[in-house]
Amino acid sequence: MNAPSGIVSRLADPDATVRRLAVLELPYSDEDDIAPLLVHALRDADASVRAEAARALEGYEDDDSVAALAACLVDEDPAVRAAAGDTLAELKSAACGVHLLPYLDALAADTVTRALRALRALRVPAALEPALRLLGHDDAGVRKEAAGVLGYLKHAAAVAELARAAMFDADGEVRRTAIGALGYAEQVSVLPALMRALKDDAWMVREEAAQTIGKLQGRPAVDDLIALLDDPFWQVRLKAVRSLGLLKASRAVAPITAQLLHDVGNLRKEAVIALGEIGDPAAIPALEAAGGDPDPDVRKLSKLALTSIHLHSREQA
Repeated sequence: MNAPSGIVSRLADPDATVRRLAVLELPYSDEDDIAPLLVHALRDADASVRAEAARALEGYEDDDSVAALAACLVDEDPAVRAAAGDTLAELKSAACGVHLLPYLDALAADTVTRALRALRALRVPAALEPALRLLGHDDAGVRKEAAGVLGYLKHAAAVAELARAAMFDADGEVRRTAIGALGYAEQVSVLPALMRALKDDAWMVREEAAQTIGKLQGRPAVDDLIALLDDPFWQVRLKAVRSLGLLKASRAVAPITAQLLHDVGNLRKEAVIALGEIGDPAAIPALEAAGGDPDPDVRKLSKLALTSIHLHSREQA
């Protein structure tokens, strides 16, 4: 029988610091069967060793590794739970979802939140019903992650519940996430909820709604988007300008042009881009003036926008 290598011996050292350092080195070693050694380290008596093993298992998607990481979502130590959650959130294979679904019934909100976060990008169909149920959870973090899962699933059954959350959830982050999730629905039926969200008290909700409307080509919302160009938050204005450009809203040219006087360079850049996308010759004087903007990106983009408008005008002639 072969003697254990140095690094394997250190994994059993009485000193927890030695064991933790061995776990840290293990993924870069020449050891065979690294994953089983890390899985074993997840059961170490010391929480710092368990947390290090959870981080080191990133990229391993075999059943034993994922099941062991999922079990760490209920570890007694919060640092271990957080490390396991972060690693699970990097999973790519939908087949891993079977190990996460049971934790959606956990009593601890942070366990459910981390399980949902890991499930989101996996698009596991079996997550639909529990995510719909969890959209009514007492914890806002759980509701937010449930909305994210439902958005990625793009299931028609989730649209009505997401729209309800976008309009009526008490937490702004939940409303914002639900609005973003509605953007995956690709259904005009969600437009009323998005238009309502343009008047939300939370600026981040208004910002998300403005962006999502552009993605969905929500032309009936053009006047509401134009109204947002007076929003006190430049981030909201920026997303409204971007969507108006995508919608090629000619009647927005004047209020978008007014944004070229704003102090924030990113908003001025977005305004120049939008004016070029709309292609209305009425924007030419403002774009020519933008050629003297103090921001070199605005100056460059204004030339591109002018070229685009001139080409569009010739095509229409």
